Amino acid sequence: MKEQKRKTSLRKKFSLIISGLIALTMISVGLIISNEIKKPLIKEMQKKGEALGSNLAATSAEALLSGDELLLGIYMDKIAEDKSILYAMILDKTGKVISHSDHRVIKGTTFKDPFWQKAVEVKKGTLIQHNTDSSMDDYYDIAVPILSNNNKLGTIRLGFSGKEIAATIKKVKNIIFAITVFVLVLGLIISWILVSFITKPIGILTKGVRIIGTGNLDYKIIIPTKDEIGQLAETFNEMTQKLKNAQEKLIEGARLKKELQIAQQIQQSLLPKKCPENASFDIGAFYKAAKEIGGDYYDFFWITPEKLGLVIADVSGKGIPGSLGMALTRSIFRSQITKTSPPAEVLAKTNILVCRDIKKGLFVTMLFAILDTKNKTFQYASAGHNPLLLIQQNKASWTKSSGIALGIATETLFNQNIKQETISLSENDLIIFYTDGITEAMNRKKEEFGESRLEKAVLNYKDNTAQNIINKLKKEIENFTAGAEQNDDITLISLKVQ
Repeated sequence: MKEQKRKTSLRKKFSLIISGLIALTMISVGLIISNEIKKPLIKEMQKKGEALGSNLAATSAEALLSGDELLLGIYMDKIAEDKSILYAMILDKTGKVISHSDHRVIKGTTFKDPFWQKAVEVKKGTLIQHNTDSSMDDYYDIAVPILSNNNKLGTIRLGFSGKEIAATIKKVKNIIFAITVFVLVLGLIISWILVSFITKPIGILTKGVRIIGTGNLDYKIIIPTKDEIGQLAETFNEMTQKLKNAQEKLIEGARLKKELQIAQQIQQSLLPKKCPENASFDIGAFYKAAKEIGGDYYDFFWITPEKLGLVIADVSGKGIPGSLGMALTRSIFRSQITKTSPPAEVLAKTNILVCRDIKKGLFVTMLFAILDTKNKTFQYASAGHNPLLLIQQNKASWTKSSGIALGIATETLFNQNIKQETISLSENDLIIFYTDGITEAMNRKKEEFGESRLEKAVLNYKDNTAQNIINKLKKEIENFTAGAEQNDDITLISLKVQ
């Protein structure tokens, strides 16, 4: 109902505007036509008066010379038959009436009105004056001298009514008014039809917008025209589709966010809750994924009461693929650990299963070490992982990295390349495990943090506790990157001999 009211209101508004414009135009045209008609009518009437006055003056001259007043009266009666003549009179030289069209006017009467003196004084040509009188409305006074051999015998004075002109103008105005009414009615009908034609697609558009406003983003506004309203409808349909896509993406994003939160919780549960404690060794660790979840992995576990296993790994790829690869590798790796298996053997067995089960294109670098807390020995093997940074006697050295990443090489090739090393540890010795997210961290100038900066920072902070060393290294990296986007997962482990 409200929609109908709005449509009717719009129709009325347009119709009133069009009607007003038509009426204003017709009135203006009527006034112009009336004025243009009035001028030639007045001119024509003046010519008629001049002709009558001149003819009467010419015929009256002989009667005046002979003193034939009867003939003059006949002339007056003849002129009086013309309904447009209000009065006609013949005046002598002094302005007194000799003969008058109104028989009630006595001979010798003088009409000393404002035009009388001018009429008496006219000696040649025709004198015309427009007058307005309460009893006669508009009229025109015409004075023509009666001449004989250039001698003035008297004056012919005629009064022409302006009613004929007024009647003609009124008739024209009536015709114009009738035409105006006709055009107005026709204009209203046409404007109503046109506005209805225009407002129909607007109504369809309004209805469609209301339906879309209720949340029905599948609704399409169909307007067959290709004008601006049709284009507006197409724009609304495009906007609705974009809103629908955005809504779907928002819902999908919310779902993915929820799933990522769950995946993050699962991944966090797979990482150590805290670092192991031992009187002989101090251990610190830090992990930060480049995205919500990552592909780095580290772990600590007691193989025997005296032997602690330490592992750090980096799965190629980030996000969900990296996280799934990490979870699979962790499960396989843990299943291969025994009390007697050395690091190289564990990695070799892990590689066989990783090659079989991991997604093609993914690979894993891993370093596995066994710390003997009683004998203070550190036995390790690397499957293509970054070298360890070893600090002994205040000097830094990098262990040689050998071996091939898990999931790439065959069993034979992998076993041929993997090497197992053993390091004897002393008091205050320090070992740093890390993933390439540390050394390859970039600042805004695309410069990498690198091994040299890592070595320098570790030497500066080597006297701190294991966790404090980690914290200070993390701060060094944050200062270096200065807010630049983290491109890879970051994992750090520090092992310090007490």
